[in-house]
Amino acid sequence: MEPSKKRSLIRYSGWFSRRRCSEPRLVRQAHPGRDVAVAERTFGKAYVNCALRGNSSKWGKLRNKDAAVLQLLISPRQDEGFKLRELVLELSFAEKLPADSTSTPAPTTARATASTTPGATIGAISTAASAAPTEPSLIILEPPSPKYLKGKTATQHSSREVVFQPEVSAGGINVGGIGSRFTRDKDVERSWRFQSHWANNEMGFYTNAQWTWKAVAENPDIEDVGALFAGVIIQHPGQPFYLTCKVSGKLVQLGKQFRYGTDDERPYHTLIHPKPSQQNLEVDANRLEKDIVDLITQAAARVLISEGDEQRNPAPSLPP
Repeated sequence: MEPSKKRSLIRYSGWFSRRRCSEPRLVRQAHPGRDVAVAERTFGKAYVNCALRGNSSKWGKLRNKDAAVLQLLISPRQDEGFKLRELVLELSFAEKLPADSTSTPAPTTARATASTTPGATIGAISTAASAAPTEPSLIILEPPSPKYLKGKTATQHSSREVVFQPEVSAGGINVGGIGSRFTRDKDVERSWRFQSHWANNEMGFYTNAQWTWKAVAENPDIEDVGALFAGVIIQHPGQPFYLTCKVSGKLVQLGKQFRYGTDDERPYHTLIHPKPSQQNLEVDANRLEKDIVDLITQAAARVLISEGDEQRNPAPSLPP
């Protein structure tokens, strides 16, 4: 019998496509001035892409050390029946990857070692063990941006007519009583949340950042996610280093974690080539929070114009 010629109708983007879990991931290359995708996930018709904005990221000096102000673009796309309830982006930085690039690399840090010299006195503390760990050359310098952002609160009125008809039981026979009608009204406040935090490693140095977007809890399927932006300020070693990125989330109705085609939850790795520069990044670092918030606000405004409905996707605003 001739084998079936049917092919899957699901389309995959070029670089991330058709890779089995058993095969090591290819490491992307990111150069200054070029936008490059660093992760993606799909589930049915829901799709999320994360890109490093090479044209908008800045390289130079901060606190007399090599540094960068990096920007990322998170682009969710969803169709009816595949609404996002939650979206999480995780980043980590490392100078080296393990031999097996399918596993998440541990950030490079200096480690204190105890003395193993023969004849050493039991209970004695070696100089290396007691000394404070040396600060690594690749760390996150400031909390990620935006720190906390919420959509403009919009109230949606809901009205439902309820019929109450009691039943009276007599001798095993149910007799319907006189019905009554009343209206149940309620107001639902719509407001999504987008916030970030950073995390340190076992040595106490910040090498990980995470952003979480959550739809309005009361009625998540009425809200779309527009383009989201994120920013992070790092100190780097002046030579290529690795960015590890992972996207996860949940859908509204299914309430399950994303399946993304092959259920492959391995993170993606990107080798970032820094740009040698002596530019002072103090102004860019101080403006990062405002710049990121402005980008998200402008993206939300464009969605409003295209949809023509201000109540569908209200522009974001900072909390009071």
